[in-house]
Amino acid sequence: MTLRTLLTLTLSFSLIACSNISETLKTDREVEQTPQSFNQQFSGEHAALAKCVVTKLQSDGKRALNDLQFKHKQFSDKEASEVLALDTRYLSNVYPAYAPSNPDAVKTTGDLNSEMFSSEESAAEKKQMAYTFSILLEKNDYASVMATLDGDRYTGAIGWKILEFCAKAISEQPATP
Repeated sequence: MTLRTLLTLTLSFSLIACSNISETLKTDREVEQTPQSFNQQFSGEHAALAKCVVTKLQSDGKRALNDLQFKHKQFSDKEASEVLALDTRYLSNVYPAYAPSNPDAVKTTGDLNSEMFSSEESAAEKKQMAYTFSILLEKNDYASVMATLDGDRYTGAIGWKILEFCAKAISEQPATP
């Protein structure tokens, strides 16, 4: 009788422990999937900063950025630029470099020319895209921008560090006469 009771208690404690572990893991995954935001003021011009960020992101060799394509948008109705990191796995007619349908491993990168959109057109297009992160650079005054990052924790943090690098590099450049 005691062996049966001991077995029943062990089994019930194991089930309770397993259910608590799965709830803990579920909560951690939900927290990890929520987008994070950064807001900070940087010195520089929004278009120059955005072009620098796109150039650096395209040349970065980190594995987390392999599936991403970077797009620079400028807004026609306000002085602002946006850098979007698009997931190529969800874009039509784009094949990742490691896919069997792309045996030559050709990585396509967009040109650095920005596209002009109104803010309403951009918001509508952004809702339809599978983007990983977005950096919005809005003109603050004649020499600074307000930067806002939304998106994935890991790749967004990489993009934000590159933005910080670009802002520092641009502000350290000597003024041309």
